[in-house]
Amino acid sequence: MRKAHNMNLIVARWLLAISTALTALLGATALGWAQSADGLYRSTALSAYPPNLGFGATGPMMMLTASKDHTLFAPIYTDYEDIDGDGTDDFTFKPTFRYYGYFDAGKCYTYNAAWSGNRGRFEPALMATRDSTNGRLSCPRGQSYWSGNFLNWASMTRLDVVRKTLYGGFRIEDTAQDTTLQMALLSQDAHSFVKYYSGSDVADYTPFDATTDLQGAGITICNRSSNRNDPGASDYPMMRVVRGNYSLWATTPGTVCNWGDGTASGFVFGEKVRAFYGKYGPSQGATTPDATAHQTLLPVESVHGLRAASAGPDFAVRIQACKSGMTDGESCQVHSSTRSDGTPALSYKPIGLLQEFGTTTEALKASRAEFGLITGSFDSNLRGGALRKNVGSVNDEVERATGRFCHNIASGLPAECLASGGGARVEGIIKTFDRIRLYDAGNFNASAAGSSGFVIPKEIVNGQFPSWGNPMSEMVVQALAYFAGRPSFDQPTSMARDGVLNLPVNVAPRDPLSNSSTDAASGLTRGSLYGNGICRPMHLLAISSGSVSFDAPGGADGDTYDSADYFLRANGQSRNLAAWTDLVGGASAENINGTRRSVGSASGDFGSDCTAKLIGTGQGVGATYSPGLSSVVGVCPEAPGVKGSYIAAGAAFMANTRAIRTLGVATGSSLATSAGLTVDSGAQVLTSNLPGSALRVKSYAASLAGGVARIEIPIGNTGRKVFITPESTWDHDREVSDLMPGAMLTFRALYAGPAAGTTNTSGAYIVTWNDAQFGGDYDMDLVGFIRWELTPVADRTGAYDLTVLTDVLGHDARAKGSHGFSIIGADTAPDITYNSDGRYLTHGSNIYFKTGRCAELNATSAAYNLSCGFTDAGLEGDRFAWPTAFQGVRDSVGFIDQVGSGTVRQTTTVATKFRVTAGADAVTLRDPLWYMAKYGSFDTGDRQAFAVSSSALPQTTNWDSENNSRPACSGTACADGEPDGYFLARRPELLESRLRQLLERITQSNGTTPALSSSQLISGSIKYVTRFNPDGFSGDVEAYALGADGTFPVGPSFRAGPQLSAASDTGTQAATGRQIITNDGFTGKPFVWGSAGLSMDSTPDYARALTGASATATALTAAQAQLGADLVAYMRGARDGQGVTFRARELGNLMGPVVNSTPWVQDSQTAARFIGVDFPSTAPSYRSFALAKTARASVLWVGANDGMLHGFRASDLRPVLSYVPSPLVARLASALSVSNTAAVPLADGSPFAADVLVPSGDTSAWRTYLFSSLGRGGRAMFALDVTGAGGPLAGGSDSEALGEGRATSIFRWVFTANDDADLGYGLVAPVRHSVSGQASQVAYLNNRKFAVLVPNGHGSGAGRAVLFIVNVDGPGGSATSWKDSAGQPVGYTKLLTASTDSGNGLMGATWVDLDNNGTADVVYATDLKGQVWKFDIRSNNPANWRSALLSGSTPVPLFTARVDASTTLPITTAPVVSFPSFGGTMVSFGTGRAIDAADFPDTSVVQRFFAVWDKGRYAEDQIYPPAADATPNPLPTLTRTVARTSGTGAAATSTTVPSFLKRVLRRSSDGFVYQVRTNAQGEPITASGSVATSLDQEVPLLDNAAAVGFDPAVNDGWFLQFPENGEAVLSSPQSRQNFVLFTSVRPQSSTLASQSCSVAPLGTVYGFNPINGLPVAGLLKPYVIRDASGAVISTVNAMGNDLRNDQGGIVVRDGTPLTGVGCDANGQNCTSPRCGAGKIASRFMSANSDINGCVSANDLRIQWREIPGMKTR
Repeated sequence: MRKAHNMNLIVARWLLAISTALTALLGATALGWAQSADGLYRSTALSAYPPNLGFGATGPMMMLTASKDHTLFAPIYTDYEDIDGDGTDDFTFKPTFRYYGYFDAGKCYTYNAAWSGNRGRFEPALMATRDSTNGRLSCPRGQSYWSGNFLNWASMTRLDVVRKTLYGGFRIEDTAQDTTLQMALLSQDAHSFVKYYSGSDVADYTPFDATTDLQGAGITICNRSSNRNDPGASDYPMMRVVRGNYSLWATTPGTVCNWGDGTASGFVFGEKVRAFYGKYGPSQGATTPDATAHQTLLPVESVHGLRAASAGPDFAVRIQACKSGMTDGESCQVHSSTRSDGTPALSYKPIGLLQEFGTTTEALKASRAEFGLITGSFDSNLRGGALRKNVGSVNDEVERATGRFCHNIASGLPAECLASGGGARVEGIIKTFDRIRLYDAGNFNASAAGSSGFVIPKEIVNGQFPSWGNPMSEMVVQALAYFAGRPSFDQPTSMARDGVLNLPVNVAPRDPLSNSSTDAASGLTRGSLYGNGICRPMHLLAISSGSVSFDAPGGADGDTYDSADYFLRANGQSRNLAAWTDLVGGASAENINGTRRSVGSASGDFGSDCTAKLIGTGQGVGATYSPGLSSVVGVCPEAPGVKGSYIAAGAAFMANTRAIRTLGVATGSSLATSAGLTVDSGAQVLTSNLPGSALRVKSYAASLAGGVARIEIPIGNTGRKVFITPESTWDHDREVSDLMPGAMLTFRALYAGPAAGTTNTSGAYIVTWNDAQFGGDYDMDLVGFIRWELTPVADRTGAYDLTVLTDVLGHDARAKGSHGFSIIGADTAPDITYNSDGRYLTHGSNIYFKTGRCAELNATSAAYNLSCGFTDAGLEGDRFAWPTAFQGVRDSVGFIDQVGSGTVRQTTTVATKFRVTAGADAVTLRDPLWYMAKYGSFDTGDRQAFAVSSSALPQTTNWDSENNSRPACSGTACADGEPDGYFLARRPELLESRLRQLLERITQSNGTTPALSSSQLISGSIKYVTRFNPDGFSGDVEAYALGADGTFPVGPSFRAGPQLSAASDTGTQAATGRQIITNDGFTGKPFVWGSAGLSMDSTPDYARALTGASATATALTAAQAQLGADLVAYMRGARDGQGVTFRARELGNLMGPVVNSTPWVQDSQTAARFIGVDFPSTAPSYRSFALAKTARASVLWVGANDGMLHGFRASDLRPVLSYVPSPLVARLASALSVSNTAAVPLADGSPFAADVLVPSGDTSAWRTYLFSSLGRGGRAMFALDVTGAGGPLAGGSDSEALGEGRATSIFRWVFTANDDADLGYGLVAPVRHSVSGQASQVAYLNNRKFAVLVPNGHGSGAGRAVLFIVNVDGPGGSATSWKDSAGQPVGYTKLLTASTDSGNGLMGATWVDLDNNGTADVVYATDLKGQVWKFDIRSNNPANWRSALLSGSTPVPLFTARVDASTTLPITTAPVVSFPSFGGTMVSFGTGRAIDAADFPDTSVVQRFFAVWDKGRYAEDQIYPPAADATPNPLPTLTRTVARTSGTGAAATSTTVPSFLKRVLRRSSDGFVYQVRTNAQGEPITASGSVATSLDQEVPLLDNAAAVGFDPAVNDGWFLQFPENGEAVLSSPQSRQNFVLFTSVRPQSSTLASQSCSVAPLGTVYGFNPINGLPVAGLLKPYVIRDASGAVISTVNAMGNDLRNDQGGIVVRDGTPLTGVGCDANGQNCTSPRCGAGKIASRFMSANSDINGCVSANDLRIQWREIPGMKTR
């Protein structure tokens, strides 16, 4: 069960994030252990979101276009296709398959006939039993149980699937207390359908035993309506259940599924159909008599009707949904309201994708997506559709308190159900789908103007037969015109019928990009909720019930394609829809044009059959244009005669590759004729700020038709096939040219497999035909039979004889009809005994003679009468007896293989023979929406910069990277030949999940943090992006595998959340899939409840903390014990407590939000750089350890606010291990409670791993340890031994495997604020050290121990700045405390910067090796008061470690970052060091703070980036003190001035200048940060050298030689001042080669926000030389200055590039100096990570940005200090 999410919170102003974060602060809970102090089982937290974390804008819009055609009422499971991909057609219920529908497949139901005044419904009773070997779901026998899985197969229609997928289903009862779903209401004609099952295990799925109740004959279920006519209030859908095989019961003449009287006086099926079922069905004639063969008479209610628990044989198909206590397995949402007496009331409601993505739990929040709807109209059924809802949220369709649908509430409507301002009831999507039904049921000819229903396709008039017609291409074009802002909509001229059905009518369109339009439920403008409309992704989803029809251009009733001009002409485009469609059919695309294909017509006419036809070239032939795919109409095999077209594919192709609106402001009359923009729709947004997908539409399609009624016969192993399509025509006394194409009612597979007694492949089918394409009585008029058998030719390898048998098994019509087939793929007939490709109408009725074999035979011949003389009475009045008499000779007519034996001399069966060798390839076309989805959704590659148009075409990797039937696939194995944007309902359970994946992908939150799998970006590398839903309780890690072209796919290759869900239990404690551990004190424990893990007996303190028991309790109450068990089960993955006791989680995703935790990849293929390190002589070989770990898989680690650190295999994100830190335990129940809707930080810290040498008994051992703080989740740090992470790459057993069985070995220690009150919140993400290659926090010390450098962070008890140096092995040995008996630290050293302080904290630290022996000698660290500290840890005795700078005995900082004497600048990141050639150490860092709500943005100051030269020899220096006779160097300060001499000799001049150089930055309007020239005082100057008095006088720095250089004799450092107030550095800089990189964050100005596509803070990546603060040529994209004509004036090396909605990233390098690929002549502007000769590629990557540069290979120097001089490598 899940609770609705306010998915993807979009904040109108980023400041709103501050108030949101404040609400997340956790106060004291009622739990006894949740005290304010931090300890082993308790912690206090900060707010979940730092104030710089803006959530972005641009929630997507999706317009749904949907059928209302009568085929919506067809069964979703056709029983003639392979539903599970095992290569065998599934023609009946398959017990091992999980069917989708209103019933929960995993439950057993009872039928309550007395419900609601004897109306009856199915109610869930218990969970089904699942067979662990094959997944079969069964119910207890003999107790009147019905399997939900069986009932879904038996009853669900296409419309039911749409309703369930979108909103949970049609509710016939919708109260606050109960919900009853009802199946779609059918009619008593051939819209009814039958299901038949004869398995011996039927008692496992129904109340009936196969032998005693069913007598071996099986069970038939007929789904029909209780009334044959248009439904009234008391009518309902019902299942009529009988014993025996009555598969054709739903296609009898007139009304269907009627009872018989046991005699042959009325309608009979006849012996012939029974005989053919027996001979050619599953038994292949082996069982005589065959009890499962079709019955000959109608069933008798008293004899054949089945009853269970006094109910039946008619059962209303109503289902109780989301029953309290029985919600597990269903998609349920819990709503909470308050009763009149003040007590809480919970309401459980079934939900679908609309609630999940389109609603919120609070009125003033934005939904994850907005939806609109266009459907077909009952008034204008052959021309376009009607707008039912403008694009908007679904909040105005669902009552927030109870989840009831607004249109189901009779009175007392809540405010959200009314139009803004208290207007009328809002009409919407859910109501529209609820109101769709069969119009004129029982009299479909009512609207046919006296035609008696026999209207051929070319004669039908728009408005006739309202339930027919599916002009989907026209609706697609209407939707695109809507997105293009067309101010009018082609609504039907009359909507009287729609009004009668209470459908939304005459909905006035509004511009979907309008920022001022109002969101009905909240009353806010959509712009304030979602940001600028022009920036928002636009999507179209076409939901088609079956074959498209009547959407070819032109026709007597016209079309809606004129509206296409509104977007086709945007930005000077000239192609029309036909030209775009012919592009799809062209040689560079689908290669359809100019080929022969099985289509209704290739010339735009009404077709009649599915034979192969030559399609035009789609090109000009001389002066004549030969239309290609654009003139193909008539979809085969389903509807060749009703002009379904492929125009939607061309329209979608255009909208995917071209902007559908003209850029610039359109005014006045031009708005009515062109797709222009206004200020309200975003004309003011800069094109440089638009996303690559702006103003384009992605189009997708969901087809409900399942498989096609075509027989495809594979020819050996050639991969080619023969295609057989059932065919029928009807003569209503018309000319041959006006024959009626038969309407196929049902197509049922009898058998597929070896023919009896042979190894020949074969198949047999029953097809029923109606004599009218539209309306009529829509019943069975002819029952046809088709069987094929493929026999290898003995003397010709690879050649086959194909024999097709056809016959007529039943008939009831006055018209003259025919039955047969068409074939494609046969050889040219080698002799007269064979036939060629073509159409073969082999049989007829009522003396049919117009076409086919009946037209060729002599009307007086026996052959003619045997095959063309069928009537309602059968053959010569035999009522379809078998064997039968002919011309008075008894039993002379039998099966074709019996002719000549016994009395059989004749047969009604016709055998048509073909020779087949090569078969056919590419002769069929796919569903038109298949092409629409392929060309409308393929990835055009426009991720970064906006472009009006793209020349991209579908390539294998950009349209087919996912699998529509195997969602658990990986890598290239996912490609299945189906477009990723095409969702086929052959597997309706996957239809919902695939649509959910689509919506998840397009609605992903902007809260992202990127990481990369290695610093070397090579083929096979993976980019990881973490995501969270700021308005719900979900997060994810996405992996994007790098392609060979250096780009990443649009969609993730893998996602951690679904993998975590798949590996989790479904409620049990058994750890079969997931491995979760925790710790009780210093002991690791499996995270399971009970004696095997956590209990009052084994872990009493832990159990008390987890359950909220008193700290002195000796036993848990029953309620507390249950809470403990339920909470552990919930965290392990159980779903039955979701939304009831604990927070609802996203369906299919158990992972909690990943907010501040930065992922870390434990790379098994990378070793630390321990060069020249003096390890103890007894230490084992590190080289051997490093080589051994290469046999293991790499693992990604990340923390989440579900209370766990998670480890995933890096290659595919499969779960490895999760860990619950004990300091979170007392907060878990309250944080994860359903009553808590706020964001709560838990495992919020950033993990890091390192290879370390640790004591192991009397020796030592190499291990890989992982460390992490809790981030904003608490003041604690922990360590795990993850040496065995990932498991062996080659598989097999593994004694080091991470799992619950090794919990004690994995968990090493936890260090909390209770152990030392100076420990605060560790908020700085780790970086890799430039020397060791490991996490910079881990260092090898001079005492020959590895330790973790832990700055104490923000919010410590005393507010001091403290450096903890913690031994990696903790207190060591069996110690259980961090203090000795005297209270002194054990296992760690604490270095103070001051004995007393307040409001401070040490934030980041970096170590330096002074003597090149691999040990850390100095630590540079930063604090919240802008101070840089230097610690001396050279001694092998930790007691001697201290501040490296002392004034007497008092530590002093190396430097303090200031604006002026009274204003310091906080530092919240780690410094980075570099080593200049002139000696000393350059310490670089940026300033800024974003911890508490008031910290960011601080526009009162300008933050800075500093580089401080630590040259030593200070009076305070304890490492390099000045010589006794030397003048000490002063400590670097911003206030010191020095004399700077310029010139020489007599021309020399001396100027007093600051000791810190000032670099002045400016930002261009298009996001380039560059330096301007300054004088030695740091003042900008003009070209002549004078001080600039205005910005326009300033001169960009074009050449570093023109800058004031860094002079070691003068300067103590340099700083740059950021170009805008409020810009801050919040992530640690990184050193690469000869440059330093970091990102800054700044708030948007109001002007910029109006021109931007994001309301989130802005990010910039900076890169420059850390020694002198000057730009590095080619490192970043250069700033190109142009004149008014666009000519280049100059090119400036940039200091920074603005990012695209990112605040952080990582720099990587390709390392391959290949020539000439992707860079310009200057080695710049690289389009891939490969540069010209002498260049090395540099690449900065974030979630949404990808910046390439090329750096001179000659300048790649890494230097460091050694005593006494330098060393360069």
